[in-house]
Amino acid sequence: MDHFILKSEQQFLETMMARLNQQADAMSESEKARMRARIEAKLKSGKRLTPEEERFLQQTDPQMYMQYLRIRQMAQALKTQLKQAKTKTQVNRIIATALGAVSKDDPAREYIIAALTEVAREFKSSPAYKELPDTEAELAKQKNKKPHPATKEEDKDEDDSEDSFDPMDWSPLQEVIDELPSFDHPA
Repeated sequence: MDHFILKSEQQFLETMMARLNQQADAMSESEKARMRARIEAKLKSGKRLTPEEERFLQQTDPQMYMQYLRIRQMAQALKTQLKQAKTKTQVNRIIATALGAVSKDDPAREYIIAALTEVAREFKSSPAYKELPDTEAELAKQKNKKPHPATKEEDKDEDDSEDSFDPMDWSPLQEVIDELPSFDHPA
């Protein structure tokens, strides 16, 4: 291994990219084809790529790598929203909204749907999901069973300042959908 002093961050980046490119160049065409097929299969099933597969994709198909990063961000956003859901009904609503927000014209639509579906499947098989009440009505019943240590004056203030906005029921995707223009056309 060559040891030399790196004079700048740019040199370091260039050196690392050269080494990564050497690894991809060292692969035979049949190995590259197998790697592409494995990556394609994982993307179609909504699975995450290994760091090695990510590097390969970054080197051989930078545009698809950028699509992959976008898909992972969308999947992570869905995962975060699902963790904030208070009921199974909210979970289903969040999943439907996320899947419905994927454009039919998106070139990575198949991969996005697969990734979002995989996140939804994983969440629905988790203990956190199983503990959620089915509906908002069941959630309210659970909250009513717990004693509330607030004084009468605090209760009065809470009633006066009742707000219909629930931050746990908010989603960035829903906000975007709400901002889209609607066209009322008589049938």
